[in-house]
Amino acid sequence: MWKCKYCGENAGFFRRKHTECEEKHQNGKLNIDMLASDALNGLIKMEDLKDKIDQIAHDCYIDEDDVREKLFFSFYGFAFQVIDEGLITEDQEHHVALFMREMNLEQSFLDRFGSFSKLIKSKIIRQVINGETPEGMQEAVAATPFMLQTGEYLIWGEGQVVNYYEQTTSTHYTGGYAGVGIRVARGLYFRTGGFKGMPVHSTEMKFISPGMFGLTNKHIYFYSKQKSFRIPYSKIVTMNAYEDGIGIQQDGSRSIPQVFEGVDGWFAYNLITNLNRM
Repeated sequence: MWKCKYCGENAGFFRRKHTECEEKHQNGKLNIDMLASDALNGLIKMEDLKDKIDQIAHDCYIDEDDVREKLFFSFYGFAFQVIDEGLITEDQEHHVALFMREMNLEQSFLDRFGSFSKLIKSKIIRQVINGETPEGMQEAVAATPFMLQTGEYLIWGEGQVVNYYEQTTSTHYTGGYAGVGIRVARGLYFRTGGFKGMPVHSTEMKFISPGMFGLTNKHIYFYSKQKSFRIPYSKIVTMNAYEDGIGIQQDGSRSIPQVFEGVDGWFAYNLITNLNRM
């Protein structure tokens, strides 16, 4: 006789679980998900959450690792619901802080897929819109090579390497003179009308270098051994956001499209747009 993997009682020949135990286990997971979501949305008291979840886990044969996984995915869904609807509110911030404290969850655990970072970035955009200086970034200035101007402060510095690209244009010619070279005049062997070639222009994004990327209240900063610069927001005429990067075009007849890969496009686009309007 094999034993049920949930309740530990005899499950019968060649059976590892009772059907009713399996159903109870799955329903318990759903109930934990619902409780966590309700707590994050302020629908139930956060102080009651742990006791209720512990009771469900005990009754439905759910171990601690499975509970943590359900709590993570509840938070993940909540975070992206917040971003989809707009910016995180102060009340939602409070709920998240209580959720982490009551359920003993670390920021690194909740940020496995970047959901916690999204909420931090959402808060930064809200603070900028409200005319507040984002918290926790002033201490980071000393760790960057950026030389900030008077009245300038760092809002966000990417913790990972960002790849910088520039759009380049090359020209080559197709066709050409196909006749015999006959002397026309001293030093000339072809008539201008004999040339049938056409110029062909091609463009590509050329990788320049990896480097450090930062956003202040006034500029985009980029630093690398090969190339370093800052771009005033007021000089940006077009901007494109990508899932993993941002592309810009500066004002000026000689400006070229520039792309930064490894940047949260949603965050950078919204932050720069709001700072430029202010």
